[in-house]
Amino acid sequence: MGLHECARRFGACLIFGCACVGYAACGYAEWEAIPDVRLSAETNDNPSLNLVGPTQLVDTASRFLADAALTIRNAQPRGEIMFEPRVRSDAYAEEEAQGLESTDLFLRSSGVNRGQTVRIGYTADVASERILGVEFLDTMPTGAIGDDPSAIVTSQVGVNEKRTRVGVSPYVEIALNSRSEVVIDGRIVDVDYETGMALGRTDFLERALGGEYRRALGDQRGTLGVKVFATGYEAAINSNVTDTRGIALLYSRDMSELWSWNISGGTQRSDFAYSSGGRRIRGTEDTPIFDIGIRKQGERSSMRAQLARRMSPDALGFVAPRDELRVSWQRAMSARVNGGLAVRAIDAEGAQGIVNSGRAYGRAELDIEWQLRPTWSFVAAYAYATALSEDELVANDGSESNAVTIGIRYRGRSMRPSTTGP
Repeated sequence: MGLHECARRFGACLIFGCACVGYAACGYAEWEAIPDVRLSAETNDNPSLNLVGPTQLVDTASRFLADAALTIRNAQPRGEIMFEPRVRSDAYAEEEAQGLESTDLFLRSSGVNRGQTVRIGYTADVASERILGVEFLDTMPTGAIGDDPSAIVTSQVGVNEKRTRVGVSPYVEIALNSRSEVVIDGRIVDVDYETGMALGRTDFLERALGGEYRRALGDQRGTLGVKVFATGYEAAINSNVTDTRGIALLYSRDMSELWSWNISGGTQRSDFAYSSGGRRIRGTEDTPIFDIGIRKQGERSSMRAQLARRMSPDALGFVAPRDELRVSWQRAMSARVNGGLAVRAIDAEGAQGIVNSGRAYGRAELDIEWQLRPTWSFVAAYAYATALSEDELVANDGSESNAVTIGIRYRGRSMRPSTTGP
Protein backbone atom coordinates (compact mmCIF):
# COMPACT_ATOMS: atom_id res chain seq x y z
CA MET A 1 0.00 0.00 0.00
CA GLY A 2 1.26 3.41 -0.92
CA LEU A 3 0.17 5.00 2.34
CA HIS A 4 1.95 2.39 4.44
CA GLU A 5 5.10 2.64 2.34
CA CYS A 6 5.07 6.41 2.82
CA ALA A 7 4.62 5.94 6.58
CA ARG A 8 7.52 3.50 6.74
CA ARG A 9 9.81 5.92 4.92
CA PHE A 10 8.69 8.75 7.17
CA GLY A 11 9.35 6.60 10.23
CA ALA A 12 12.83 5.69 8.99
CA CYS A 13 13.62 9.36 8.38
CA LEU A 14 12.31 10.22 11.84
CA ILE A 15 14.52 7.56 13.45
CA PHE A 16 17.54 8.92 11.61
CA GLY A 17 16.70 12.48 12.60
CA CYS A 18 16.19 11.57 16.25
CA ALA A 19 19.44 9.62 16.24
CA CYS A 20 21.24 12.68 14.92
CA VAL A 21 19.79 14.73 17.77
CA GLY A 22 20.98 12.18 20.30
CA TYR A 23 24.41 11.96 18.68
CA ALA A 24 24.82 15.72 18.80
CA ALA A 25 24.28 15.56 22.54
CA CYS A 26 26.91 12.86 22.97
CA GLY A 27 29.60 14.53 20.89
CA TYR A 28 32.62 12.40 20.22
CA ALA A 29 32.67 10.56 23.53
CA GLU A 30 33.48 6.90 23.80
CA TRP A 31 30.87 4.29 22.87
CA GLU A 32 30.38 0.93 24.55
CA ALA A 33 28.90 -2.29 23.17
CA ILE A 34 27.35 -4.84 25.52
CA PRO A 35 26.48 -8.29 24.07
CA ASP A 36 23.65 -10.40 25.49
CA VAL A 37 23.38 -13.97 24.15
CA ARG A 38 21.00 -16.73 25.24
CA LEU A 39 21.10 -20.38 24.17
CA SER A 40 18.21 -22.42 25.52
CA ALA A 41 16.08 -25.50 25.07
CA GLU A 42 12.31 -25.32 25.44
CA THR A 43 9.43 -27.76 25.55
CA ASN A 44 5.87 -26.52 25.01
CA ASP A 45 2.63 -28.51 25.00
CA ASN A 46 0.90 -26.03 22.63
CA PRO A 47 3.50 -23.80 20.95
CA SER A 48 1.05 -21.99 18.67
CA LEU A 49 -1.52 -21.44 21.46
CA ASN A 50 -4.12 -22.13 18.81
CA LEU A 51 -7.24 -24.23 18.39
CA VAL A 52 -9.40 -24.46 15.29
CA GLY A 53 -12.64 -26.03 16.47
CA PRO A 54 -11.67 -29.04 18.61
CA THR A 55 -8.33 -29.56 16.83
CA GLN A 56 -5.00 -28.35 18.17
CA LEU A 57 -2.83 -27.38 15.22
CA VAL A 58 0.53 -28.34 16.75
CA ASP A 59 0.90 -30.70 19.69
CA THR A 60 3.77 -30.84 22.18
CA ALA A 61 7.01 -29.66 20.60
CA SER A 62 10.60 -29.03 21.64
CA ARG A 63 12.92 -26.44 20.18
CA PHE A 64 16.39 -24.99 20.45
CA LEU A 65 16.37 -21.19 20.71
CA ALA A 66 19.20 -18.74 20.09
CA ASP A 67 18.69 -15.09 21.00
CA ALA A 68 21.48 -12.54 20.53
CA ALA A 69 21.35 -8.79 21.18
CA LEU A 70 24.00 -6.08 21.14
CA THR A 71 23.40 -2.87 23.09
CA ILE A 72 25.43 -0.02 21.65
CA ARG A 73 25.30 3.02 23.91
CA ASN A 74 26.88 6.40 24.45
CA ALA A 75 25.92 8.06 27.74
CA GLN A 76 26.93 11.55 28.77
CA PRO A 77 25.67 13.92 31.49
CA ARG A 78 23.54 15.88 29.00
CA GLY A 79 22.56 13.18 26.57
CA GLU A 80 22.42 9.53 25.67
CA ILE A 81 21.79 7.44 22.59
CA MET A 82 21.27 3.69 22.38
CA PHE A 83 20.86 1.16 19.58
CA GLU A 84 20.00 -2.49 20.19
CA PRO A 85 20.03 -4.83 17.18
CA ARG A 86 18.75 -8.31 17.96
CA VAL A 87 18.43 -11.66 16.17
CA ARG A 88 16.26 -14.51 17.40
CA SER A 89 16.16 -17.92 15.71
CA ASP A 90 14.75 -21.33 16.64
CA ALA A 91 14.75 -24.93 15.41
CA TYR A 92 12.12 -27.56 16.31
CA ALA A 93 12.92 -31.22 16.88
CA GLU A 94 9.54 -32.52 15.62
CA GLU A 95 8.96 -32.59 11.89
CA GLU A 96 5.33 -31.45 12.18
CA ALA A 97 6.43 -28.34 14.07
CA GLN A 98 9.22 -27.27 11.73
CA GLY A 99 6.79 -25.00 9.90
CA LEU A 100 6.80 -22.82 13.02
CA GLU A 101 10.52 -22.07 12.77
CA SER A 102 11.58 -18.52 12.09
CA THR A 103 14.46 -16.09 12.23
CA ASP A 104 13.32 -12.74 13.59
CA LEU A 105 15.13 -9.41 13.35
CA PHE A 106 14.71 -6.46 15.70
CA LEU A 107 16.17 -2.99 16.14
CA ARG A 108 15.40 -0.81 19.13
CA SER A 109 16.74 2.64 19.73
CA SER A 110 16.32 5.54 22.12
CA GLY A 111 17.94 8.90 22.60
CA VAL A 112 17.70 12.02 24.72
CA ASN A 113 19.27 15.49 24.64
CA ARG A 114 18.99 17.55 27.83
CA GLY A 115 19.16 21.31 27.80
CA GLN A 116 18.67 23.77 30.65
CA THR A 117 14.91 23.95 30.16
CA VAL A 118 14.18 21.64 27.23
CA ARG A 119 14.64 17.89 26.89
CA ILE A 120 14.19 16.23 23.49
CA GLY A 121 14.10 12.47 23.03
CA TYR A 122 12.67 9.53 21.18
CA THR A 123 12.10 5.79 21.33
CA ALA A 124 11.89 3.56 18.27
CA ASP A 125 11.19 -0.09 17.56
CA VAL A 126 11.55 -1.88 14.21
CA ALA A 127 10.90 -5.62 13.84
CA SER A 128 10.46 -8.32 11.23
CA GLU A 129 9.11 -11.44 12.93
CA ARG A 130 6.67 -14.31 12.63
CA ILE A 131 3.62 -14.46 14.89
CA LEU A 132 2.67 -17.73 16.54
CA GLY A 133 -0.97 -17.93 17.59
CA VAL A 134 -2.00 -14.75 19.36
CA GLU A 135 0.13 -11.65 19.11
CA PHE A 136 1.49 -11.29 22.59
CA LEU A 137 4.55 -9.12 22.89
CA ASP A 138 6.80 -8.51 25.88
CA THR A 139 5.01 -9.28 29.14
CA MET A 140 6.56 -6.31 30.91
CA PRO A 141 9.13 -4.39 28.87
CA THR A 142 11.92 -3.19 31.15
CA GLY A 143 14.56 -2.12 28.65
CA ALA A 144 15.50 1.35 27.49
CA ILE A 145 12.51 1.51 25.18
CA GLY A 146 9.94 1.12 27.96
CA ASP A 147 6.46 0.14 26.85
CA ASP A 148 6.36 -1.18 23.31
CA PRO A 149 4.54 1.40 21.14
CA SER A 150 3.13 -1.40 18.98
CA ALA A 151 1.88 -3.81 21.67
CA ILE A 152 -1.12 -4.92 19.65
CA VAL A 153 -3.90 -7.22 20.77
CA THR A 154 -5.36 -9.31 17.98
CA SER A 155 -7.04 -12.65 17.34
CA GLN A 156 -5.32 -16.00 17.06
CA VAL A 157 -6.33 -16.43 13.41
CA GLY A 158 -3.43 -17.78 11.37
CA VAL A 159 -0.20 -19.46 12.35
CA ASN A 160 3.31 -18.08 11.97
CA GLU A 161 2.44 -15.09 9.83
CA LYS A 162 5.29 -12.71 9.09
CA ARG A 163 4.79 -9.23 10.52
CA THR A 164 6.83 -6.12 9.86
CA ARG A 165 6.29 -3.24 12.23
CA VAL A 166 7.82 0.20 12.69
CA GLY A 167 7.08 2.28 15.79
CA VAL A 168 8.55 5.70 16.55
CA SER A 169 7.70 7.92 19.53
CA PRO A 170 9.38 11.36 19.76
CA TYR A 171 8.80 13.71 22.69
CA VAL A 172 9.72 17.18 23.96
CA GLU A 173 9.69 18.25 27.63
CA ILE A 174 9.75 21.98 28.37
CA ALA A 175 10.28 23.28 31.92
CA LEU A 176 8.23 26.43 32.42
CA ASN A 177 9.57 27.05 35.94
CA SER A 178 10.81 25.08 38.93
CA ARG A 179 7.42 23.42 39.44
CA SER A 180 5.70 23.26 36.04
CA GLU A 181 6.47 21.61 32.70
CA VAL A 182 4.81 20.86 29.37
CA VAL A 183 5.28 17.56 27.51
CA ILE A 184 4.48 17.12 23.82
CA ASP A 185 4.71 13.60 22.43
CA GLY A 186 3.76 11.73 19.29
CA ARG A 187 3.66 8.22 17.89
CA ILE A 188 3.51 6.57 14.51
CA VAL A 189 3.08 2.80 14.16
CA ASP A 190 3.02 1.02 10.79
CA VAL A 191 2.23 -2.72 10.71
CA ASP A 192 2.23 -4.98 7.64
CA TYR A 193 1.50 -8.71 7.34
CA GLU A 194 2.83 -11.12 4.76
CA THR A 195 -0.54 -12.80 4.18
CA GLY A 196 -2.62 -9.82 5.25
CA MET A 197 -6.33 -10.14 4.58
CA ALA A 198 -6.19 -13.85 3.65
CA LEU A 199 -6.00 -15.00 7.29
CA GLY A 200 -7.92 -12.25 9.04
CA ARG A 201 -5.18 -9.84 10.05
CA THR A 202 -4.80 -6.55 8.26
CA ASP A 203 -2.13 -3.98 7.58
CA PHE A 204 -2.74 -0.76 9.46
CA LEU A 205 -1.30 2.62 10.28
CA GLU A 206 -1.72 4.50 13.55
CA ARG A 207 -0.72 8.07 14.37
CA ALA A 208 -0.98 9.88 17.72
CA LEU A 209 -0.24 13.34 19.10
CA GLY A 210 -0.59 14.49 22.70
CA GLY A 211 0.16 17.35 25.02
CA GLU A 212 0.42 17.30 28.82
CA TYR A 213 0.78 19.97 31.49
CA ARG A 214 2.32 18.89 34.82
CA ARG A 215 2.74 20.81 38.05
CA ALA A 216 4.49 19.75 41.24
CA LEU A 217 2.40 20.31 44.36
CA GLY A 218 3.52 22.23 47.42
CA ASP A 219 5.33 19.39 49.16
CA GLN A 220 7.16 18.46 45.93
CA ARG A 221 6.20 14.80 46.40
CA GLY A 222 3.02 14.90 44.33
CA THR A 223 2.40 15.93 40.73
CA LEU A 224 -0.90 16.91 39.12
CA GLY A 225 -1.39 17.03 35.37
CA VAL A 226 -3.87 17.16 32.50
CA LYS A 227 -3.35 15.53 29.12
CA VAL A 228 -5.15 15.91 25.80
CA PHE A 229 -4.48 13.63 22.85
CA ALA A 230 -5.72 12.61 19.43
CA THR A 231 -5.11 9.51 17.30
CA GLY A 232 -5.78 8.40 13.76
CA TYR A 233 -6.12 4.78 12.58
CA GLU A 234 -6.40 3.36 9.06
CA ALA A 235 -6.83 -0.36 8.26
CA ALA A 236 -6.81 -2.06 4.87
CA ILE A 237 -9.09 -5.07 5.31
CA ASN A 238 -12.28 -3.06 5.94
CA SER A 239 -11.21 0.44 4.82
CA ASN A 240 -11.54 1.50 8.44
CA VAL A 241 -10.82 5.12 9.29
CA THR A 242 -11.08 5.86 13.02
CA ASP A 243 -10.18 9.15 14.70
CA THR A 244 -10.12 9.44 18.48
CA ARG A 245 -9.62 12.30 20.88
CA GLY A 246 -9.46 12.29 24.63
CA ILE A 247 -8.64 14.08 27.85
CA ALA A 248 -7.39 12.73 31.17
CA LEU A 249 -6.44 14.07 34.61
CA LEU A 250 -3.30 12.58 36.16
CA TYR A 251 -1.93 12.45 39.68
CA SER A 252 1.27 10.80 40.92
CA ARG A 253 2.94 10.77 44.30
CA ASP A 254 6.11 9.46 45.95
CA MET A 255 5.08 7.79 49.18
CA SER A 256 8.67 7.12 50.25
CA GLU A 257 12.12 6.66 48.79
CA LEU A 258 11.04 3.21 47.57
CA TRP A 259 7.32 3.45 46.79
CA SER A 260 5.35 5.61 44.38
CA TRP A 261 1.89 5.44 42.81
CA ASN A 262 -0.12 7.12 40.09
CA ILE A 263 -3.73 7.39 38.99
CA SER A 264 -5.43 8.94 35.98
CA GLY A 265 -8.93 9.08 34.58
CA GLY A 266 -10.72 10.60 31.64
CA THR A 267 -12.68 9.90 28.50
CA GLN A 268 -11.88 8.95 24.92
CA ARG A 269 -14.21 9.53 21.98
CA SER A 270 -13.90 7.74 18.65
CA ASP A 271 -15.47 8.54 15.28
CA PHE A 272 -15.29 5.51 12.99
CA ALA A 273 -16.24 4.50 9.46
CA TYR A 274 -15.65 1.01 8.09
CA SER A 275 -17.01 -1.38 5.48
CA SER A 276 -18.90 -4.54 6.51
CA GLY A 277 -21.25 -6.77 4.53
CA GLY A 278 -21.07 -4.52 1.49
CA ARG A 279 -22.12 -1.37 3.30
CA ARG A 280 -20.40 1.55 4.99
CA ILE A 281 -20.93 1.78 8.74
CA ARG A 282 -20.34 5.04 10.58
CA GLY A 283 -20.68 5.82 14.25
CA THR A 284 -19.34 7.38 17.43
CA GLU A 285 -18.34 5.74 20.71
CA ASP A 286 -17.43 7.27 24.08
CA THR A 287 -15.28 5.20 26.44
CA PRO A 288 -14.13 6.04 29.98
CA ILE A 289 -10.40 5.47 30.43
CA PHE A 290 -8.25 5.09 33.53
CA ASP A 291 -4.80 4.01 34.67
CA ILE A 292 -3.81 2.97 38.20
CA GLY A 293 -0.26 1.98 38.99
CA ILE A 294 2.12 1.37 41.88
CA ARG A 295 5.87 0.98 41.76
CA LYS A 296 8.68 -0.02 44.10
CA GLN A 297 12.38 0.45 43.36
CA GLY A 298 14.75 -0.91 45.98
CA GLU A 299 18.32 -2.13 46.11
CA ARG A 300 17.43 -5.84 46.02
CA SER A 301 13.94 -5.87 44.55
CA SER A 302 11.66 -3.94 42.24
CA MET A 303 7.95 -4.20 41.56
CA ARG A 304 5.51 -2.61 39.15
CA ALA A 305 1.75 -3.13 38.86
CA GLN A 306 -0.64 -1.42 36.47
CA LEU A 307 -4.36 -1.67 35.76
CA ALA A 308 -5.57 0.34 32.77
CA ARG A 309 -8.47 0.78 30.36
CA ARG A 310 -8.09 2.52 27.01
CA MET A 311 -9.07 2.29 23.36
CA SER A 312 -6.37 0.55 21.33
CA PRO A 313 -5.92 -0.60 17.72
CA ASP A 314 -5.79 -4.27 16.78
CA ALA A 315 -4.91 -6.27 13.70
CA LEU A 316 -8.55 -7.17 13.05
CA GLY A 317 -9.06 -3.69 11.64
CA PHE A 318 -10.70 -1.87 14.57
CA VAL A 319 -10.02 0.46 17.49
CA ALA A 320 -11.76 -1.02 20.52
CA PRO A 321 -11.79 -0.76 24.36
CA ARG A 322 -9.26 -2.90 26.18
CA ASP A 323 -8.74 -3.65 29.88
CA GLU A 324 -5.26 -4.73 30.89
CA LEU A 325 -3.43 -5.81 34.04
CA ARG A 326 0.37 -5.91 34.20
CA VAL A 327 2.50 -7.02 37.14
CA SER A 328 6.27 -7.37 37.24
CA TRP A 329 8.47 -8.35 40.17
CA GLN A 330 12.24 -8.82 40.30
CA ARG A 331 14.37 -9.75 43.30
CA ALA A 332 18.00 -10.50 44.03
CA MET A 333 17.63 -13.60 46.20
CA SER A 334 21.38 -13.73 46.87
CA ALA A 335 24.55 -12.24 45.47
CA ARG A 336 24.40 -14.69 42.54
CA VAL A 337 20.73 -15.65 42.15
CA ASN A 338 17.99 -13.43 40.73
CA GLY A 339 14.34 -14.31 40.31
CA GLY A 340 11.40 -12.71 38.59
CA LEU A 341 7.65 -12.99 38.09
CA ALA A 342 5.57 -11.33 35.37
CA VAL A 343 1.82 -11.45 34.79
CA ARG A 344 -0.24 -9.95 31.99
CA ALA A 345 -4.02 -10.21 31.53
CA ILE A 346 -6.01 -8.60 28.72
CA ASP A 347 -9.73 -8.36 28.06
CA ALA A 348 -10.39 -6.89 24.61
CA GLU A 349 -14.08 -6.14 24.24
CA GLY A 350 -14.07 -6.03 20.46
CA ALA A 351 -15.53 -3.49 18.09
CA GLN A 352 -19.01 -2.04 18.51
CA GLY A 353 -21.52 -3.87 16.30
CA ILE A 354 -19.07 -6.64 15.30
CA VAL A 355 -20.22 -10.06 16.53
CA ASN A 356 -17.62 -12.43 18.06
CA SER A 357 -14.80 -9.86 18.04
CA GLY A 358 -14.01 -10.05 21.77
CA ARG A 359 -10.78 -11.67 22.96
CA ALA A 360 -9.21 -12.50 26.33
CA TYR A 361 -5.57 -13.34 27.03
CA GLY A 362 -3.46 -14.24 30.01
CA ARG A 363 0.19 -15.01 30.58
CA ALA A 364 2.33 -15.70 33.66
CA GLU A 365 6.10 -16.13 33.62
CA LEU A 366 8.44 -17.25 36.38
CA ASP A 367 12.19 -17.16 35.79
CA ILE A 368 15.43 -17.58 37.68
CA GLU A 369 19.02 -16.68 36.80
CA TRP A 370 22.00 -18.15 38.61
CA GLN A 371 25.26 -16.35 37.96
CA LEU A 372 28.08 -18.84 37.46
CA ARG A 373 30.68 -16.22 36.57
CA PRO A 374 30.50 -12.41 36.22
CA THR A 375 29.33 -12.74 32.62
CA TRP A 376 27.90 -16.29 32.46
CA SER A 377 24.61 -17.46 33.97
CA PHE A 378 22.33 -20.46 34.07
CA VAL A 379 18.73 -19.52 33.27
CA ALA A 380 15.45 -21.37 33.70
CA ALA A 381 11.85 -20.30 33.21
CA TYR A 382 8.26 -21.50 33.24
CA ALA A 383 5.49 -19.77 31.28
CA TYR A 384 1.75 -20.38 31.25
CA ALA A 385 -0.45 -18.77 28.59
CA THR A 386 -4.17 -18.91 27.86
CA ALA A 387 -6.39 -17.44 25.17
CA LEU A 388 -10.16 -17.20 24.85
CA SER A 389 -12.09 -16.06 21.79
CA GLU A 390 -15.76 -15.32 21.16
CA ASP A 391 -15.33 -16.61 17.61
CA GLU A 392 -16.77 -20.13 17.34
CA LEU A 393 -14.30 -21.01 14.58
CA VAL A 394 -11.29 -20.65 16.84
CA ALA A 395 -10.60 -21.14 20.53
CA ASN A 396 -14.06 -20.41 21.91
CA ASP A 397 -13.53 -22.87 24.78
CA GLY A 398 -10.09 -21.48 25.45
CA SER A 399 -6.63 -22.79 24.66
CA GLU A 400 -3.69 -23.14 27.04
CA SER A 401 0.02 -23.76 26.86
CA ASN A 402 2.79 -24.59 29.31
CA ALA A 403 6.44 -24.01 28.47
CA VAL A 404 9.61 -24.92 30.37
CA THR A 405 12.96 -23.44 29.33
CA ILE A 406 16.53 -24.02 30.50
CA GLY A 407 19.70 -22.56 29.06
CA ILE A 408 22.78 -20.42 29.46
CA ARG A 409 23.27 -16.69 29.09
CA TYR A 410 26.29 -14.55 28.34
CA ARG A 411 25.92 -10.87 29.18
CA GLY A 412 28.68 -8.32 28.89
CA ARG A 413 29.34 -5.82 31.65
CA SER A 414 28.67 -2.11 31.32
CA MET A 415 31.37 0.32 32.34
CA ARG A 416 28.98 3.19 33.03
CA PRO A 417 25.39 3.56 34.26
CA SER A 418 22.51 4.70 32.08
CA THR A 419 21.52 8.37 32.37
CA THR A 420 18.00 8.07 31.04
CA GLY A 421 16.53 6.79 34.29
CA PRO A 422 13.09 5.30 34.84
